[in-house]
Amino acid sequence: MLSISIKYSCGRQRPFILLLAIVLLVLPAILEQLNSNDPYPVVAFTVAIDEATAPIRRIRRPRRKLGVRTRKRHRHTSQRKLDMPMTGGYSPVPDLEENIVITEAAAFVLEEVRKPSSPHSIGSLSSQDVGNIVGVRILEASQQVVAGLNIRLTLAFEDDQSACLGSCTVVVYDHFGDLSITTWREEECKGLEARPVSDVDDTKATTSDTSAADNDDKSAVIILEDFSSPLHVWKELNDPVMGGKSTGTFYVENGVGRFVGEVVDVPFLKAAGFIKGHTTDHKVFPDVTSCQALQIIARSKTEYTGYRISFGNAHAPGGNFFAFGYKSSMKDVPTDDFGEITIPFSEFTDFWDDATGEPIHTCKEDSRFCPSKMNLKNVKLLEIWGEGVRGSVDLEIKRIQAVGCNSNLI
Repeated sequence: MLSISIKYSCGRQRPFILLLAIVLLVLPAILEQLNSNDPYPVVAFTVAIDEATAPIRRIRRPRRKLGVRTRKRHRHTSQRKLDMPMTGGYSPVPDLEENIVITEAAAFVLEEVRKPSSPHSIGSLSSQDVGNIVGVRILEASQQVVAGLNIRLTLAFEDDQSACLGSCTVVVYDHFGDLSITTWREEECKGLEARPVSDVDDTKATTSDTSAADNDDKSAVIILEDFSSPLHVWKELNDPVMGGKSTGTFYVENGVGRFVGEVVDVPFLKAAGFIKGHTTDHKVFPDVTSCQALQIIARSKTEYTGYRISFGNAHAPGGNFFAFGYKSSMKDVPTDDFGEITIPFSEFTDFWDDATGEPIHTCKEDSRFCPSKMNLKNVKLLEIWGEGVRGSVDLEIKRIQAVGCNSNLI
């Protein structure tokens, strides 16, 4: 029998060194014993590890130090991350009424509520109450950046007296301009009652309101575009539907906007197409909620009768697929000198025929299709059309403005 004793001072070295030493020392002895005549070879060995004899300094290698420093840095980074806001959480939005993204989302919700067959309805409101909604008040708003944007809103739907008819908390998913409602919860109008005009009884308050309305100065003008010094970027679009052949241009020259082109039939439809000039930037337009009408200072160098103007991008409940914005015809356009074409806002509708430009349902027929306060607060988009009538277009525009505005509210 072969007996081997190994004493190894490994200190805190890694154990594979010890195993390697055992293999190198023991294996030759085992092989030699196997080659002998002993029928029962037995190998006995002991290993004694003396840790005390290994100096501490021998284990502090640079590699070990790097590991220690790395762990400390990681712990510090983790702690710093815990102190930061969570990625993807909702953050509050300041200046609600001035934020275009928030106001567009609120206007979208308002349109959804007005739809007769909308799944997003307020259970406590009758169809008549829904028809009385003229605006929406934004109470709270927050947003979350995802693959797009989640906009969480708390809204109050109001009548023409600013009384709350219903309220909801809703999440609107904005997928790069394509809006949809993902979460809907109905709320109560607690604390959202109409703001009183005064503390006197109803009769006196009504008299006071009427008197105040009579004394309002409705002579103010708010300019939306002045082509002597353009406020917005304009571009022309030709009819792209069903192989439309109408063509045109829009440019600014000598202080006027020139809209020139030819409206012809769409071959497939056998009906006149359209051309239009429209704003392309996203600058905020001034608030015209206190105004009575839209006015265009212009003249036509042809006898064309298919001029129209539209603003905004509202879409009527049940409206035509391509019909966006509030539109009205421009009648009696001067052909000699520049003149005023004044169109009351009550003559605009967002329920119009996208093939002809003619209204299907007017604002006077149904108030749901009238320009809302939200849309008049920022019209967002202006468009001048030659539509639904064949002929040569040649329109010169000096200015587009809102008139009959209350100077006390500007």
